[in-house]
Order: sequence, then structure tokens, then C-alpha cells
Amino acid sequence: DYKDLTGSNSLLRALEGYIRTAESLQSSGYEIRAMVWHQGEGDAGSIGPASRYYANFKKMITYIRGIVGNPFLPFYCGTISNNNHADAYKDAVNTAINQIAAEDQYVRVVDMSGAVLEDSWHFDYKACIYFGKAVYNMMLEDGVIQSGTPIDNPLPDNWTSNS
Repeated sequence: DYKDLTGSNSLLRALEGYIRTAESLQSSGYEIRAMVWHQGEGDAGSIGPASRYYANFKKMITYIRGIVGNPFLPFYCGTISNNNHADAYKDAVNTAINQIAAEDQYVRVVDMSGAVLEDSWHFDYKACIYFGKAVYNMMLEDGVIQSGTPIDNPLPDNWTSNS
């Protein structure tokens, strides 16, 4: 629960600060139209955090939509890679992400299960580019981005899946 988060190392409190800074720019013509989110690897390493991921992610989405004042704020997120064999509970996290997307028409998911990793958690640069291109295409499709050209086949050449 947000009220229980303390200290400067709370990522949600830091994110709220960034959102409020972005909101302050709206009077200059900027608008918060969507949220791009990718996280979950840290929760996939043990059963406790993985089992709470669904509830925590759902609460976070609701909280951020409340900050922005838009209960329909689109969220674009990705699953975590299956290429990290240390994350014993990655399936639980990915299931939670996909379940929320199935329940909430304003949550869209990019399948990153085949993403190549630089280390235990971070995508290599080709996977990062793919994620960005896939989200861009979704935003175009949803009208979040008003004009542009869809990117054909954004999948990188080195994409492999160990799923």
C-alpha cells in the first residue's frame, strides 16, 4: 500500500514525483496521454513477491491513473524474458501481467519472453529497440499518437526464445 512506503528508495514515490513534474508542464502544452511500464524481474526471483505481483501492479496502475486524473490512462507494458533461468517465478509474473491486460482494455502487453538479456535483468539493445517500436505501433493503433507510420516487423534478427 502506498501509505506504507517510506524512504527515498521507494520507486513508486519517485515515479509519482516524476509524474507530478510532468503534470506541471501541461500548462505549457504537454499532455500525459499514456504510461510505458516495464518491470517485474526483481519480483520473479522468489515466490513472495511473485505471488503479490498481480495485486501490486493493479494497485499501482489505479494509483497512477488517480494521480493523472484519468481512469482510462493507457498502460503499455512488457512481459519479462524467459532467457533468465534464475527467475524461478517469471511465469507467475508474466501471468499476472497478462491477466491484468485481459481484465483492463487500457493495458496492452508486448511479449518480451524471447528477449536477449545483457545481464540477469536488462534487455540487450536490440530487445530495447523492439520494445519501443512495438509500443509505438500500439500507441498509433490506439490513437495515443495522432499521426505516424506503423513500423513493419519490428522484431530483431537475434530474437530467440527459450520458452
